Amino acid sequence: MSMTVPVTQCISTGATIFDTKRTMSFYIPLKFQAEPPTPTNTDLCIEERLPMTAYVRTFSGYAEETDWWEHIYVLHADMLRNGVNTANIDLKSFLTAGYDSPFHLINRRNEVWLTTPLTPTTKTDA
Repeated sequence: MSMTVPVTQCISTGATIFDTKRTMSFYIPLKFQAEPPTPTNTDLCIEERLPMTAYVRTFSGYAEETDWWEHIYVLHADMLRNGVNTANIDLKSFLTAGYDSPFHLINRRNEVWLTTPLTPTTKTDA
């Protein structure tokens, strides 16, 4: 199966920064979605994301940890400044999205997403 994009990472915050949890996700191509391959590693699972609304900020460069946090704060500030009601937005987690191979060093596309609450349903647990 070829690499798919975007590669997303859900960053969930806990009581402290040391409780932060990261879950990386890869899209399964459409032709495999009806019957996805069964994971052979117990740390992997197949999940289905339900429809959601996402507020997105795009930026370039080779993103590091501080870049994701900087841009999620700017996105949230932009939403508030523009009168977006954040009552239904999940502010305990956010998604990062990367669209480029690690070997692609320039003109990279990165995004941070604030969404309505993510409620994935697991299709297959390994």
